[in-house]
Amino acid sequence: MTLGKSFINGVANSVERSLRSCILHDPSLGLIASEKVLYRRTDQSNDKVILISGGGSGHEPAHAGYIGEGALDVVVAGEIFASPSASQILTGIQTVRSSKGSLMIVKNYTGDKLNFGLAAEKAKADGQKVEMVIVGDDVSVEGNTLVGQRGLAGTVFCHKIAGAKAAQGASLEQVTSTTRKAASQMATVAASLDRCSVPGRAIQEALPHGQLEFGMGIHNEPGVKREEITSLEVTVEKALSMMFTPKANMWQPGKGQRVALMVNNLGGLSVLEIGVVADEVVKQLAQRNIHIERSLVGTFITSLDGPGFSVTLLSLDDELTDLLDAPTTAPAWPRSIHGWATDAESVSKRETIVPVAEVNTRETGVKVPTSLVKVLIESVARTTARDEPKITEYDTLAGDGDCGETLLNGVTGLVKEFENDDAVSLDIGQIFRRTAITAERSMGGTSGAIYAIFLNAVANRLLELTVNSSSSTVSEFIQQALQSGLDELCRYTPARIGQRTLMDALIPFVKNYSLDGSLRAALVEARKGAESTRKMIAALGRASYVGQDRFDEEGGIPDPGALGVMARRRQPREFEILDVTDEVIRDYNGAETEEEDNETGDDRARTSTSGRSNLIVGARPRAANNTPSGYVSIQRPPVVDISSPTSQRQTENAVADLLYFSQNGQSHSSVDINPTLQVSMEAVPIDMIADYPYIDQMQAFTPEGISEDGIFLPGSAYHELHSTLRNHLIQQTRSIAPTRSTTPHIEVESSGGVSLEETEVTIPIQEFQPSQTPLLSQQEECSLWKNYFDEIAPWLDKFDRDRHFQQIIPTMSKDNDHLRYSMLALSARQLELKHTLPTNRSLALYQEAIHMLLPHLPTRGTAVIATCVILCVLEMLSCSPKAWQRHLDGCASLMEAVGINGFVGGTEQALFWCFARMDICGGLISSVKTLIPICHWASKTLSIENDVELFKNAPTFEDWANYAVYLTAQVLDLLAAPPTDSTRDEARFRTRWLKLWKYISEWYQERPAPLHPIMTIPSSESSPFPTILYSNPAAMSGNQMHHAASILMLQNQPSTVRLGHASKPRSILWHARQVCGISMSNEHHGAWTNSVQPLWIAGRCMSHPSEHKAILEMLDRIERESGWSTKWRVDDLKEFYKCSLSTV
Repeated sequence: MTLGKSFINGVANSVERSLRSCILHDPSLGLIASEKVLYRRTDQSNDKVILISGGGSGHEPAHAGYIGEGALDVVVAGEIFASPSASQILTGIQTVRSSKGSLMIVKNYTGDKLNFGLAAEKAKADGQKVEMVIVGDDVSVEGNTLVGQRGLAGTVFCHKIAGAKAAQGASLEQVTSTTRKAASQMATVAASLDRCSVPGRAIQEALPHGQLEFGMGIHNEPGVKREEITSLEVTVEKALSMMFTPKANMWQPGKGQRVALMVNNLGGLSVLEIGVVADEVVKQLAQRNIHIERSLVGTFITSLDGPGFSVTLLSLDDELTDLLDAPTTAPAWPRSIHGWATDAESVSKRETIVPVAEVNTRETGVKVPTSLVKVLIESVARTTARDEPKITEYDTLAGDGDCGETLLNGVTGLVKEFENDDAVSLDIGQIFRRTAITAERSMGGTSGAIYAIFLNAVANRLLELTVNSSSSTVSEFIQQALQSGLDELCRYTPARIGQRTLMDALIPFVKNYSLDGSLRAALVEARKGAESTRKMIAALGRASYVGQDRFDEEGGIPDPGALGVMARRRQPREFEILDVTDEVIRDYNGAETEEEDNETGDDRARTSTSGRSNLIVGARPRAANNTPSGYVSIQRPPVVDISSPTSQRQTENAVADLLYFSQNGQSHSSVDINPTLQVSMEAVPIDMIADYPYIDQMQAFTPEGISEDGIFLPGSAYHELHSTLRNHLIQQTRSIAPTRSTTPHIEVESSGGVSLEETEVTIPIQEFQPSQTPLLSQQEECSLWKNYFDEIAPWLDKFDRDRHFQQIIPTMSKDNDHLRYSMLALSARQLELKHTLPTNRSLALYQEAIHMLLPHLPTRGTAVIATCVILCVLEMLSCSPKAWQRHLDGCASLMEAVGINGFVGGTEQALFWCFARMDICGGLISSVKTLIPICHWASKTLSIENDVELFKNAPTFEDWANYAVYLTAQVLDLLAAPPTDSTRDEARFRTRWLKLWKYISEWYQERPAPLHPIMTIPSSESSPFPTILYSNPAAMSGNQMHHAASILMLQNQPSTVRLGHASKPRSILWHARQVCGISMSNEHHGAWTNSVQPLWIAGRCMSHPSEHKAILEMLDRIERESGWSTKWRVDDLKEFYKCSLSTV
């Protein structure tokens, strides 16, 4: 498989187009493309129960392949691995109706259950009869009673059984009952060699080469356990053991059980592989005394091109057997399923055994010592084993990639052929004949045939020569026999010298050996012949189908078959040592290393460095023997590419290295810079800040964004719940529903249902009612509330003097259970992360919060928005940071629709700034603009001047801290397009940069007194960063945000911009040291949660190992004490620092 490669990358509406292909070859089908609904255009007089199924796409041939007579009537498709919406499903229900009603067959995933369930309730409200059967046949998932077993390949059995039952004219109750019976007595287990390749996904995780996973689902989620690949027998045995191990509330087959077997290809196995797997499965089931009455082998439900298989067993009785055997026109169901006996005796009777042909045993009479034959064969085997990877590599480039393996099979067979010979000597003719037979049987293909013809002809000629002439030597016999063998071979193949085949080596070998009997000289010529194929144009063989440019770009590839003829004595040279030119340090505008905030301290520091008034740009560092002990000097180019952890760092750091040298390792005294020295910094595109590509804003949800997403793995309960909420949020904000001011008030009745006023339709979601039993004891809930007030609320209120999350929002939770459960879920999740606990409690609360929230979404009230924001905090706390966007964009769309911004006042203003800080965090991770456009943050005009005026007139110092967040968002908005973007207007960019730099500088100069440090202490030998102590979290985080924004701006300063000495610009290094010092000096966990990205940005500007160590320890402490994940950034920095950590 090839991860990331797809013919449909970038193809719009791929699901719709796939469905459209179904109606091309079947005129009985209809398609509603806009809703992705495929249906049978049935005869209305044939009144039967209508069968509906569907789900995410990517499982083809499911579900569209099971539409037909005796199977499904309607299929509703979602995007890849994403449930269709309730509105799509409702369209499907309404498109094909019957007086007998409709049965929906749904796989057990939360998103599918919620959306199909909601559609069913709407249809029932419209007077239709609808039932739903949920299929959960995955036996690898256990222990999570909230979610249950996933729906896998067993769903296909349910499609067929329900379809056949409905075709008999059965009632809705009868069809439902029979389908439920089938769903309750089947089991599926899966194994896979790797993840599938999702179209359009840039980054795709793969399993290590030597590992496989058991318990894979069909949504690219990881398996329940990962193991080393051994043999097929062991793999099948382990998979079946998972099925036969008793588990609570799961069906297991028993001895003597009558079953239907399905061996399913998850999409990426060859027909050959799945056939061999099926044979092994049947063999092992027979050993377990399972009676297979029906068997299906093929591709029935997939995970795109997943290279794995699943095994499903369905317990049979006479009714289910008849229903499986009933006819159907569904194209994906096999035309017949076998009812043959599968025991070993019955199978053996159906196999025909052909007797082995007799071997020519005539001998030449010329004997060769057996020990010599074995030594030669073992030598050839060692050489072939050594060279096989290179031969295979060449054949992969030039042909079908099997040449090396074919040769290895041949010599391995040869070793086995002669290893048990214990005679003193062997007949030379029989040696050649047995070698020919081995080549024919073990190698196969073209090479096997060529070797067999040649060696058989040599054996035949040796027999003739020894019978007719007794005076020749053995060497002369062989010379003549080899030439005769070559002549015979040339009768069967047109290949000759110069046509890029093994004949380019074989012909020179035979001709030269025939001339003088010198084996050494013959091998030299054979080697020359093989090497000459490197520049040849292939005329024969599979290489002749390969474009010549493929060979040229590789610098010439020798023919693999020709290499296989002779043993190479040494490996070809594979690598070159590249000469790397010296790197030049340039364009440095002076490293201000003073840590004091006040100007007096700055002046004292400047006057303390007499004799260093100028920095010579372009000067090289001193020799290595002058480097202070423990310090690693790194020279860097001026234009920085930090797109990977091992890429080179900022120019300024290299100059900092020189300062370390010139000050004998004392880095903290400052350097006086000549005011006339005005140099520019090279621009560093902001898209290089992170290692992760930008995911388009508001993308349609598919889980291919990132292969690993914390606890939100595709197929997991967390993922399904998040996906459902996100889809509902986006649908809600795109709907034409009334605005908040005219939305009727919703009241929660005592029964737990939801009642709307007359202007709204009552839609009870019976399938997903909130839990009727308490999820928490009073003591447990009290403990979670305490943790919320002590730990979580201070995070969220750090820029809010009115402490809405501490004092106001909790009081709202009394009347809004969805808000209450969201706050408890966040508290539970933080404790789970901090103390490494199972996710069961937070998952139950998260699920309850979402189920209670969904009916209230149309109100768009403050409590609803508060719940969404708090759930965003939970998800950002738990997800993969690289997947941040899909965890925020639903809430962002809701805020945009409602019109909340940073100046609406009250609780909603607090909610906005809490969300905005997460939005900034995500923007810094992926180097993209914020999800809520910056022009909507304040004045809702396109004028930054109007926005700035609002902030400067705001009454509190916390508003000034919010101003720092706003300016950082402006930086992201400015720098999101890289300098290489041809559409970027450089003059406009320069103007915007200067204006934004002015506001950023003024923020620092004009900040209110509460945002100034209480005290500062310069760095020392024991503390590599300055101590900068603040009195409040708004000051800590606001100043840190300012310094991070300043670093990004200076790294992207236009080359034509000169910052004069009068403006006293600080250096990148100074800002970076401030960022680090703030985190290490202040222990407020709320400020820490916002410091991860600034620390990463600043950390990449550091050069000294002691600084590296301190930053890594700080990040580790943040995760250890707050539960907020930092390990991913620690790993990034460790990779970035790897050259220096060993010296600490």
